[in-house]
Amino acid sequence: MPEDGKISVTTEVTGDTNFKLYEDLDIVNKYNPFRIHDDNHDHFVKGIPIIFFSTPKINFSEFNISKNTFFSYMYYEEAEIMKSLSYGVSDSDKIASHSPFIKLLTNTAGSFNTKDTTARTKEVGETFYGFKQTLPAASVDSITGDEFSIKYHDYKDLPVLKMHKLWFEYAEAVRRGVMAPSKDAINKRYIDYVSSVYYFILDMDFETILFYSKYTGVAPTNLPYSVFSMEMGQRDVLEYDINYVYSYKEDLNPAILVDFNKIVTSGQSLYHNFTANTDSYLPTTKKGQFSADELYTKLNKSTVQVEKYVDSYNKTKFKLVFDGNKIQPKTSPNSTPNTTKK
Repeated sequence: MPEDGKISVTTEVTGDTNFKLYEDLDIVNKYNPFRIHDDNHDHFVKGIPIIFFSTPKINFSEFNISKNTFFSYMYYEEAEIMKSLSYGVSDSDKIASHSPFIKLLTNTAGSFNTKDTTARTKEVGETFYGFKQTLPAASVDSITGDEFSIKYHDYKDLPVLKMHKLWFEYAEAVRRGVMAPSKDAINKRYIDYVSSVYYFILDMDFETILFYSKYTGVAPTNLPYSVFSMEMGQRDVLEYDINYVYSYKEDLNPAILVDFNKIVTSGQSLYHNFTANTDSYLPTTKKGQFSADELYTKLNKSTVQVEKYVDSYNKTKFKLVFDGNKIQPKTSPNSTPNTTKK
């Protein structure tokens, strides 16, 4: 014991494990029956959720617009909403977006119900006396062909609802043959009205990614007109749920982050193919340091990307980085410092 009577504690982080704080505290390789708190390994606290819809390639050609009076109205009055659903391959160049994601849905999504992955079980090896084993068989039922819902907080002009009406009615019209997909969709044989959803939970620094998922083949399945039911005196802020179907989902696969960045760069990959021996599939920066040259030059002035960094405990992490194309909180020009006169 030191001369001053205080107990000295070793806080040096050693290189043999990423989870050590004290010399005798290793939560991976040793039992911790007294639940001694390790400051290097905080408990998971739900952070800041954020969701991204990749822009589908809906064909808002003049022929298709002429088949629907609502489409015609939106074309002449609110074309920006139509553009948000058509990523640069429409037969009409007048309605085409160059944004890889639908920003309106990112900005208005209020909640997102994720899905569990569960395995179907199978009983095998039953004996004459009834002894048997129950083993997990397959998880395919819980990762394919399901649905989820998102709660939105819409604005007075109902841009979110109008966008989904365009999306919903186009999908049905194409399936019925009333409208036609683009020539690009026909030649390459893809469904032009589906999207991919990327869901992130960020730490309180609004950068570090704690959890991430991807849902592929997403399309809306309802228009929530029931929220407009009449009730005298009701003044609640409008919010409603929209249901979506998807074809496939995956969680915590680093390839999701690579795919996210590929969408940002319009499909032109800037990274090596992901393998177990490759760690350069994502841009790498130090914590708290933004690689401006890499962000603006390589990613062609994109609005968001995923970067990889190594923290002070030599642990690999990912962060979501926005560039200048985002709404910044502003201080009112009439505001004055909160000072008290003596």
